[in-house]
Order: sequence, then structure tokens, then C-alpha cells
Amino acid sequence: MKKLTLLAAILLIFGCGYKIAGLSNTDGLNYKYYIASIVNNADEANFRSMLDRQATMFFTRYDSLAQKKESDYRLHFRLESVTTSASINSRTNQAVRSDLTARLNILVLDNNSNNVFNKTFARANSFTIENNISENRRNRDEAFRKTISDILLDFKNEFEK
Repeated sequence: MKKLTLLAAILLIFGCGYKIAGLSNTDGLNYKYYIASIVNNADEANFRSMLDRQATMFFTRYDSLAQKKESDYRLHFRLESVTTSASINSRTNQAVRSDLTARLNILVLDNNSNNVFNKTFARANSFTIENNISENRRNRDEAFRKTISDILLDFKNEFEK
């Protein structure tokens, strides 16, 4: 009887169009994209692989990443710079918190190689500075990933509006 009641409740919930938040994340992307190139002009080489991973995860999350032949647009990313600056200092003038700022140029070409969008986005996020160097690197890398996700969301909202 419990199983039948549970099944009836599930059918009722999903039958009326209700969706559990977080299960579907495909709102808003109307096109299929192919990531054609990623150029890293920042000082650290590992930013290129982190940008590649974040972009792939972002467009996959929205079910809009496609192979070149199936895509509507080709994306060219150029990471122009990544800078950090101390935002909060302790009484002894040691940095406690730092801001990471990334500038990412996104060029969008259609399948005929026509330029349909070209803009440089800049975003910043803060991260905590610890006594442990590896923890600092993890915090900085997480701030970079968050910054890139914010930029890609800005791109999505501007390009597909």
C-alpha cells in the first residue's frame, strides 16, 4: 500500500508539470556551440586548461556543446589577463584576502566564418589567503573558475537575449 501511495504521489507531482529545482539546468541557451580555440595570454599556463574545462562544463550543463558540423556558432576564447591584488590586509600589513580579476575576449563566428559577436568581459572574485601555499593555490584556482563561470553566464545572457 505504501508503494502504491508513493507512486501515486510521484505521478501527481510530475503529472501537473512540477519540476524539482536543480534537476534541469537547460534554461536559456538557444544555440549549439563549438569551442574552436582557446588562447591564454595570462602569465600562468594552467589557466588555459582550467578555462577549457570550465567552458566545456558550462556549455555541457546547458546542453549546448556540439561538434563543429552540428554547431550554430564557433567560439574563440582569448584570456587576455588574470591579475590578483590584496583587498584586505591584516594589522601587520599581510594580505588576508585577495581579488582575482580576469579579462576574457569571446569571439563568435557563424558557420560561414562571419563575425557575429566580439566582446571582452571582465569579472572579479575574492579569495582567502592562508598560511598554507597549496591552500592558497586552491583558493585562487577556485576564484578563477568562479570568475570564468560568471563571465560565461554574462556572455550567455548578452548573446542570447
